[in-house]
Formats: sequence, C-alpha cells, structure tokens
Amino acid sequence: MNQLQKYKLMKRFLIVILLFSVTFCSFAQKQDKKSKIILENLANKTNSYKNIKIDFVYKMENKSANIDESREGTIIIKGNKYKIDMGAQQIFCDGETLWTYLVDDEEVMINSVEEGEDSFSPKDLLSSYTKNYNSNFIKERKKNDIIVQVVVLKPITEKTYSKVKLLIDKEKKQLISSTIFDKNGSKYIYQIKKFESNIDNINDADFIFDPKKYPDVEINDMR
Repeated sequence: MNQLQKYKLMKRFLIVILLFSVTFCSFAQKQDKKSKIILENLANKTNSYKNIKIDFVYKMENKSANIDESREGTIIIKGNKYKIDMGAQQIFCDGETLWTYLVDDEEVMINSVEEGEDSFSPKDLLSSYTKNYNSNFIKERKKNDIIVQVVVLKPITEKTYSKVKLLIDKEKKQLISSTIFDKNGSKYIYQIKKFESNIDNINDADFIFDPKKYPDVEINDMR
C-alpha cells in the first residue's frame, strides 16, 4: 500500500469514527417520528458536552473475501478539534490543519481542513450530512440489560455504502455502535468500549502535531 492509499484509508476511518460523535443524524432530511425523537435526544445529549473521549473497537468483515479484522482506537473531540489514535495511524486536527501520522513509516502528511463533503471537522460533517441521509427507526431490543434502539440511516445521494446502522442506549442517550454496510459486501463496525465526557485535562495542544516530539519523522506538507 502506497502513501496515498494509506492516507485515503485514514480518511475513510475518520469519517466512520466521527459518526460516533457528530450529531448530523438529528437533521436527516426525511425521518419517521420515532427516529426523529431518538436522534434529537442523541444530538442534544452530545452537544451538551464540552469534550468527548471514546475508546472503541473497529472491525472489518467480508465473508466472501474471508476478511475478519479487528483493531482498537481512541478518539478525543473538542468542538472542531479532534485526535484519533489507532496505534500505527494517528490523526491530529486543530480545526484548521490536519496532520496524518503514519507511525511505522515515520511520516506525517499535512493538509488544510477544507470546506465541502470531504471536510473532516465535525461542524462541516454536520452540515454535509443534513442533506444526504434519511433515517428510520427499526426496533427496540434488550442487550446486556440495556434497552437498545436501532436506527438506520440511508444516503440520499450515491455512496459506496448502502446504509449506516446505529445502536443507541435508550436510557443514556448514547451511541453504542455504528455499522456501515459497504456495497462491496464489507461491513465496518465501530463498537464503543468506553465513553467519557467533560474531561478536565484535555488541552488545545493535544490536537496539534508537534514535530519537536518526533525528531525523526519525515514531514510531507501537502497544503
């Protein structure tokens, strides 16, 4: 896999992970009454936090290709700033600049945060998804003594995936997991292991890649 392919893969990871915390779903274009209430509750609860930290498990499954992969990661979000750590792949964003750090390659790629569908700030994603999804309530079910609400988002415009399934904790009004169903038969699953909010020791400097801390890293400025 070359550098460009790795960067595109990180972009895809980022879009999926932000589904955990970006509250675009409450503004989906067409909603049934039940899904509207559920998603508005999720949005209001999420917007009440000054910051969020999520530990998650990422899984990729494709039975026909005999693929079953799993990895763990962490995402921290404060407004339009965020940091994603998936071990060998890390992303820093201060709201204006995006650093994609490939640990094994000892390389960091720098991009500007841009407007539009490919933007990576939570705020811009929110604006984009308000136009691109319909939502439907599917059912409630019990899972590990938790009442889980199942909501499906379907893209209005053409995408490489057919739908996104959200599992939401009814009582806490928090996302439990997000599954993207790719048209190639793959499923991308993000399961939340731990959810924290309003953390005191999260600083703006946490969202900036500091080259002084990585003296051997090659810097590729793509702005």
